[in-house]
Amino acid sequence: MKRIAALLVTLLGSFAASAEMISIAGGSLSAGGALSGGVCPCVRFTFQGTLPGGVLKTEDLWVSVPFLAKATQVEQPGLRQYGSQLFQLAPVDLLKAGGKWGVSFSGVEWGNDIDHGVTDLYRTAASFLYQRLLSETAQLQFRSGAQVESFQFNESNPLLRTTLLSDVRAVWQTDTWKGQMRGYLGFDSGKYLPVDSPQVGLSWNSQWKVLSESDFALSLGGGVQFDYDPFRELGGMSPYDYKGTLSVEVSYWPEAGVVR
Repeated sequence: MKRIAALLVTLLGSFAASAEMISIAGGSLSAGGALSGGVCPCVRFTFQGTLPGGVLKTEDLWVSVPFLAKATQVEQPGLRQYGSQLFQLAPVDLLKAGGKWGVSFSGVEWGNDIDHGVTDLYRTAASFLYQRLLSETAQLQFRSGAQVESFQFNESNPLLRTTLLSDVRAVWQTDTWKGQMRGYLGFDSGKYLPVDSPQVGLSWNSQWKVLSESDFALSLGGGVQFDYDPFRELGGMSPYDYKGTLSVEVSYWPEAGVVR
């Protein structure tokens, strides 16, 4: 962890050198299954890996990076054409010291989301962020901004879609439990759908650390998700997607707290 902190100082130069605190979030590998309906009435298996992120705090600014990079592979047994490969690089929250107000960037996501008829996907988003502490272990977050996507939909010509999105999240984390509840509402810019045809989504997930040994931890997770996007109907797909998931995760540096 000390080496990672030193690397952050090297990469970010004087900004990191003036930091009052640097903490490192753990990297992880996970595997899980999902029973889903709507777009894909099927069983999906998901494999995911993340590289460590962290938090850096100076006198004026807090920088939070949940992970440096994430790779996700989704497969449906016997039908490899439904396999999806998605990659995401460096989402970041920039908050005014105190941690209440700031801006949030989703980083850059790319790949093929075959489950939803999308290939050659490139996606990014930016939003205003407000968060409020509910307790020592829980907080409420509000985000409102825009998402921009470039992709092919069901082998169409490349499309460029802009969506205005707002969401609210309740996030909690203790020594053994962590999780999130999220609800969002989105409106198309009017290019492909009327602006009064919203997309909506609700999700809940939680994770329980069942074993911790040295710098490693084993966790079990579960969750449910529902979303509705009328854009999918343009490609002859169901606008609904819902699933329940179970997963197993191995993480490294799970207890990486303040290293400076």
